[in-house]
Amino acid sequence: MEQPFLLEQSSRRWVSVSEAAALETQAGRPINKSSISRFIARNEDLPVKRDGQGRVKEVDYDALIKARGESLSVLDSREAAPAAPKAAAAPAGSRKRQLEEEKLELDLADRKRELLSKAAVTMAVEAMGVAFTQALERRRRTLATEIAGLGDVRQAELALKTADRKLLNNLVAELTKLAGGFEEPEQAAA
Repeated sequence: MEQPFLLEQSSRRWVSVSEAAALETQAGRPINKSSISRFIARNEDLPVKRDGQGRVKEVDYDALIKARGESLSVLDSREAAPAAPKAAAAPAGSRKRQLEEEKLELDLADRKRELLSKAAVTMAVEAMGVAFTQALERRRRTLATEIAGLGDVRQAELALKTADRKLLNNLVAELTKLAGGFEEPEQAAA
């Protein structure tokens, strides 16, 4: 295949598509590698080196910037879409840094024994269910004998309301004991 440019082979600056995108961005002409790949596909006269599958392996960077400089579509797009300020872009590796910080926070909380395992939470929920069921059984027996002797609906409603309040207060006390006296920091300070 004959090279379309008269440049000597040794004077060419061969770079990968990713490197070309990075160099263009550093030069103040932001572009991603997929846009460079599309530009190369539309401009078949650009000197490129291809791999065995026909994909672009390297491109002559000097020829690429010359062709992009002469392209009307590139000039039009630069005028229509000015580059975003670099301060707004997220720093490279910020997601990794965020994940590392979260891991450190979890490790610290684990050392302070502020974390509960899934098994501990499951056991606590099951214990709450058992405690609530037992409290309802006791309430049913007590209310059956108490309401049976009442003839007035209002007195029966008052007895139910009192029993409900007592049930909930006792349940909270029992669950607090099951949880080992756990209190939220805001409640402990109050």
